[in-house]
Amino acid sequence: MVDVEVMKDMLTDKYKEEIINSVKNSKNWIQIGKGAFSIVYRDRDLAIKKIMIDYPSSEETILKYIRKKKKSEPYCLQYIGTFKIDYTTYLVTHYIEGTTLNKLRSHTFSALEMIKIIRHLITGLAFLHKNKILHRDIKPENIILDNVTAKFIDFGYACFSYESDKLLNFVGSYVDEKYSHSEIINIILAGDIWSLGVSLYETFNKKLLFTANSIEKLLHMVKTTSVKSETKNEKIDSIINAMLESDYKKRKSAKEIMLLLED
Repeated sequence: MVDVEVMKDMLTDKYKEEIINSVKNSKNWIQIGKGAFSIVYRDRDLAIKKIMIDYPSSEETILKYIRKKKKSEPYCLQYIGTFKIDYTTYLVTHYIEGTTLNKLRSHTFSALEMIKIIRHLITGLAFLHKNKILHRDIKPENIILDNVTAKFIDFGYACFSYESDKLLNFVGSYVDEKYSHSEIINIILAGDIWSLGVSLYETFNKKLLFTANSIEKLLHMVKTTSVKSETKNEKIDSIINAMLESDYKKRKSAKEIMLLLED
């Protein structure tokens, strides 16, 4: 017998029975993604993230907060609920029919399409940062484009800026602990902008920005390489280049990037 414990009341009555039956008949699930700590499945209009190990994550709390703060936030993954079966945690969100940016590198986007994608993502990121949410894992694989919007879809490494114990988890080995709490937050905020800039650069320029066989070499390239986007659209290139400013103290914020879009 499957031991089903509904952990949170965020699951609506409509979905409770459907999701539990889905888990009992998980042979119907289709695997759509896999990360270091989880596997993501699809069942009809649901995306079900099976978390394979217990690790410090604020993903559920953050997705719940986003839903409560702005139920119709269009540029972030929409949370349904979390539950446990036989000591395994499952996080349920709406399934998004679309394609992640890493699979669109050979696609040619029009200038209007590029501006639209940038606007959606920087608006979503500005919403997160305004609400003290640090994503910390923005990359083409974690951005999905459907017929209408571009969205962030994975918050497994995300945390709130006040969570001192989590700020350096996973990504912390590349942030010197000599920095103050507020400085570390500023570095990570700027890092989110940088990561979005890299994702957009690689998607629109149809090539990887950096290639290195070690973290040390990659960090050296990041510090010493002058990066210039070459989409041949002056406005788009200037926005991406602003995100890729090498000095994080000079890098523009999400709110400032939004203002550049309006110029």
